[in-house]
Amino acid sequence: MEVFNVLGQQVASLVNGTVGAGYHSIGWNGRDRSGRPASSGIYFYRLEATGLKTGTAHEQLRKMLLLK
Repeated sequence: MEVFNVLGQQVASLVNGTVGAGYHSIGWNGRDRSGRPASSGIYFYRLEATGLKTGTAHEQLRKMLLLK
């Protein structure tokens, strides 16, 4: 799961690897990859998943608002 700014630049990578099936909750502390606070505004997150049995890839891109 990755977070991008409105220019398409990657701000943070929240999960990088395999996560088992089921419900999961991921929080973002509002900081960039260097640990600096990100500005308030619109960001996008991208979630990519692949089905183990079918091998089918799925990608979801959604908008979110960071308020401080």
